[in-house]
Amino acid sequence: MQTFSQPHFLYCYQTSELQLTALTFVKALRTADFKLYLEVLLQLIPWVFALDRIHYARNLPIHLRDMIALEELHPAIHNEFIAGRFVGQKTNNAFSSIALDQMSPTKDALFQHTLRAAYQAGQVWGQALITCPDLPEPSQWGWMKKETSWAPLWTTMPPISKGLKDLVTCQCKKMCKPPCLRPPKEKPKPKKQSRSNAEKCKAFRERLKHDEERNKLAKEKKKLDNLSYRLSLTPEQKEPNSETKSKINQD
Repeated sequence: MQTFSQPHFLYCYQTSELQLTALTFVKALRTADFKLYLEVLLQLIPWVFALDRIHYARNLPIHLRDMIALEELHPAIHNEFIAGRFVGQKTNNAFSSIALDQMSPTKDALFQHTLRAAYQAGQVWGQALITCPDLPEPSQWGWMKKETSWAPLWTTMPPISKGLKDLVTCQCKKMCKPPCLRPPKEKPKPKKQSRSNAEKCKAFRERLKHDEERNKLAKEKKKLDNLSYRLSLTPEQKEPNSETKSKINQD
């Protein structure tokens, strides 16, 4: 604690603590961890006051209060946020979630948002002084019917295809820019297990031993065949004939 009495070390300690808190906040967003997100928000509030960030100091406590109250007031939304749907999943890879306000909208999503803004400003507020205003059907202005209420129609585009999902799983180690020439990642092939020299020598000796036993059995079989052939001969066949005797005498 004597080290913190020095201004330089105290500044370094507070700066590293602030950086660690900021990195933890990024981790909570990237990993879609809502509980960690609330914990880091509570740690960030004193820092925004100390650094004189007026807008953050005004809005963060209110935002944190509303997020904590979701579990009692809106349990369905709270369950969705616990499941990680308070951020947007940019790709299928891990650690790729980002805040919803940082995701670039598609052309169709921007068009639907413009319709809702025009409906509110031009139709609702434009007829605010009329007792019984004649409002058009909200389904033509970026809204869709959901049971007994209206919900925003975020986009009319179909879901992303599998081919486009595969494009974000290339082998680029840094930021990838289209067109990417690297093929998608493939599953690593299992490597063949190489045997040591001792195992190779052992296998060679076993193979030699097997060959010797096979040759030995072949010789014994040949002897048995010759013996059985001799036993099957008759006495006349065993004695040589006259021609054979004459050949033997001539020799």
